Amino acid sequence: MSIACSHIIVRNVTAMHAANDGFNIHGRWVGVRLENVRAISNADEGISAHDDVEMEVDGAEIAWNGSAAGGVADVNRCITNYRNCRMHDNLGAAFHFSGKSHSVSDSLIFHQARDFAVREGTLLTKERVEWRKDEGR
Repeated sequence: MSIACSHIIVRNVTAMHAANDGFNIHGRWVGVRLENVRAISNADEGISAHDDVEMEVDGAEIAWNGSAAGGVADVNRCITNYRNCRMHDNLGAAFHFSGKSHSVSDSLIFHQARDFAVREGTLLTKERVEWRKDEGR
């Protein structure tokens, strides 16, 4: 799914088996919000924000995506905030961040070789993020 506008809410959508990113956002968009989405088994990232995007994700399962970067890869000058996410079984890190600033809160990461990959100079805030080897308690 390609998002190319400001002030949009995308709810209850599953992006699956895309040849590129499940949710792909390029440009200078603000007020982008994804709620209760799933990004499953996409060839590249599950969610990827680029350029000057300002985006919030509240409630997402991001799993089995094929990018060496991560299940999420937000780059360039974007500002992103993730809450209530379940990240698992992605090829790269759960989250790959570069660019301006990013936050992740109230989220669970499991079955990932790496939780976060963050480029130097990128601001990352994490609160109540749990990383487990497996889903078991």
